[in-house]
Amino acid sequence: MSAQDQREQSDSDGERENTAASSASSKGTRLREFLKTAPGLIAVTVLTTVVGAGATLAFTAATDFFKKRDLAEKPVTISVETNPFKIADFADFGASVVAPPGLRNGGTGPGEGCSGFTDWATAGGGIDAGISRLRVVVEARGDKQVHLVQMRVVIDEATDPADGEILICPSASATSSRALEIDLDNPIGKVNYYNEKGDPFGFVVGKDDSEVFLIEAKTKKHQYKWHLALSTILDGRSQEIRIDNAGRPFETTPWPTSAESWSWDWSHSWLQSQP
Repeated sequence: MSAQDQREQSDSDGERENTAASSASSKGTRLREFLKTAPGLIAVTVLTTVVGAGATLAFTAATDFFKKRDLAEKPVTISVETNPFKIADFADFGASVVAPPGLRNGGTGPGEGCSGFTDWATAGGGIDAGISRLRVVVEARGDKQVHLVQMRVVIDEATDPADGEILICPSASATSSRALEIDLDNPIGKVNYYNEKGDPFGFVVGKDDSEVFLIEAKTKKHQYKWHLALSTILDGRSQEIRIDNAGRPFETTPWPTSAESWSWDWSHSWLQSQP
């Protein structure tokens, strides 16, 4: 191809590129002008609405999916209170712990009354002596009914009884209660449920509904670390839910027969109990 032909070919290619660019620019100008008109604005509004609705539907569907999955995995909310002085039904029972030597003489003690005794003793290494008292509240998380069909105790660890001295915050009066009773020394792990009618354990919680369980766990043989297992049914699906002390096991040890025993005077000092 001669130089003249090459120049003509180059000019022709340039004209085509300019024509294409001009056409694209013209189309863009016409589109912008159209969007300024009433039909154009309507079209934009419709498109925006359709896209927005689609995004909303997708988001809602995803939210519902994860919510249903979450409810299926955890159908109930459980709250646990291990301080008997914060539980109305147990507040007058008093409490006893086996405490490490030195806890009684360290610091200022549990404070006025008995409301802070259990938390103070536990923080210092004390372990419930003879019996643990706690309250478990179970609430449904969704609108559907959840069946609570069984509760059992699971022993995580059994060791020799703890050594130390007995610290007591005494009761104000003689009391009695009806609660779920657990014999930690019984290998079956049964939770005994007592009621006036003699009905077996079995409850249903629904929306804005809850069940409150008062629990007494006793031991005379070993020091135990333990938790509860609650069996539930939601939409035909069975599930066992762990109940413990904020991620840690509950802990109970037998009442020592030869240890010194000291009672808090509800104010500022300890009084040695008579054997």
